[in-house]
Amino acid sequence: MDLSTLSEAPQHYPDCCLGLSRKLIETLLMRLPRRPALVLSIGSGSGLLEATIQKANSSDTTIDGVEVSRGINGHLPEEQMHYVGGTWDLGPEAATASAWMFVYPREPKLLVRYLDHFGEGAVKMVIWLGPRADWPAFETVLRNAKFGTMDVVEDCGLTPYETLAVIKKSDS
Repeated sequence: MDLSTLSEAPQHYPDCCLGLSRKLIETLLMRLPRRPALVLSIGSGSGLLEATIQKANSSDTTIDGVEVSRGINGHLPEEQMHYVGGTWDLGPEAATASAWMFVYPREPKLLVRYLDHFGEGAVKMVIWLGPRADWPAFETVLRNAKFGTMDVVEDCGLTPYETLAVIKKSDS
């Protein structure tokens, strides 16, 4: 999807849980690391959000997707997709990714597992996008993990019932 086709107001598309808007993509682009850093979208679904970000940024941001089923992705190039055995499974690419992006994750336990297995690695940032009602459970996980500073981004181009949180790893 081209950035110019997105409106300022978030809109839902059949193959994306998140409401997409021009402002949301611009907000994410301001925060995501640039190449050679890798962003790993864990539970990337159709890849629409990830492909839109890359297209808007002239591929200056590399986002690979992690998904359970091969039949879901419709927008990311296949070489940027990684597959895991189930919703509980971890993508080993997380060990070398600079940022993890979770979009509408189902279980806080998955985030806990990623932090436990790969939190001491290359990751410097976690981006969480999902329902505002789900955020407190994930916020608790991140606070308990003492991963780093947390910023809930307001007025970022999401629907009123969605939240964007950016968590940056502390240097200590």
